[in-house]
Amino acid sequence: MLVLLLFLPLMATAKIPVEEDIIRQTLDSESPYYYPNLMLRYQSGDDSMTEEDYHYLYYGYAYQDAYKPLNANSDMDKAILIAQTVDFENPTHESLEKLIAAVNDALVQDPFSPKLLNLLAFASISTRIGGALMVIWIGLLYPLFH
Repeated sequence: MLVLLLFLPLMATAKIPVEEDIIRQTLDSESPYYYPNLMLRYQSGDDSMTEEDYHYLYYGYAYQDAYKPLNANSDMDKAILIAQTVDFENPTHESLEKLIAAVNDALVQDPFSPKLLNLLAFASISTRIGGALMVIWIGLLYPLFH
């Protein structure tokens, strides 16, 4: 609960994206928001990332070659099938680990899918692993979707 309170300032200050700015900042290799560098920081769990970093990371993804929203994501389908086998009232550690692995595979193709991140949050919190990583995702996603 205390961790969520620490993110209240981030949640209250989510800003509206400006497309031209997002493109300019994330494609310029001299920019502090150059997309490949932001993604490397995110994937390494860099806890020094700011709200502004997350803003450019999330919205800049749409301008990356890897962004293919209409492509099928078979790993997402697999993760959803695995999720359907999990007893959410009384999940086993093994079923949650299997779900986490499948979701991580699917996130390679769609790193900001709310559906996948919600599954990962549930499974990670339920197994009490990945807590610091989940704080990063909660800090990123809550301001963007609320």
